[in-house]
Amino acid sequence: MVTRFCPGYLAPFDALAQDFPTESVYPAKDFRTEWGPIFHRGRLDGTAKVLVLGQDPATHETITRRILVGEAGQRVQGLLAKVGITSSYAMINTFLYSVYGQGGGTRHANDPNIAAYRHRWMDALLSNTQVTVVVTLGELAKTAYRTWAATQPEQSQRLHLAAIRHPT
Repeated sequence: MVTRFCPGYLAPFDALAQDFPTESVYPAKDFRTEWGPIFHRGRLDGTAKVLVLGQDPATHETITRRILVGEAGQRVQGLLAKVGITSSYAMINTFLYSVYGQGGGTRHANDPNIAAYRHRWMDALLSNTQVTVVVTLGELAKTAYRTWAATQPEQSQRLHLAAIRHPT
């Protein structure tokens, strides 16, 4: 008998993982779209209490197909563990694809099409959930959170923002 250990993405995340923006939104001159999108890491089952908003996936993330598993991810994992969070977290990135240099991210920090898709993830993770803290890693992530918060003032008022320097 085969035991299913991973049912895959469940609603609403299944639709988000199927309906993601491509090169029409993420220009190949600024993003490594050939690596494919990298969506998240952590709990999507409603048990997350902390959302970590990173910047963009890199090589380690491309190999594992999960965000924040490289050096920055290990540091963030250590920080979360120090405050007692070992499993009740979710992580997403500001950008779905790896950025070519810091300039690529900066040029698209306020891109409405990129933000629209990211906001769908943030709505699913932050609206009417147990998440009470959002940790942003770096200026691009802080900008992304504040952009979302402006669209959801009631939801964002109940959240605590911890904006920290990017760990790498």
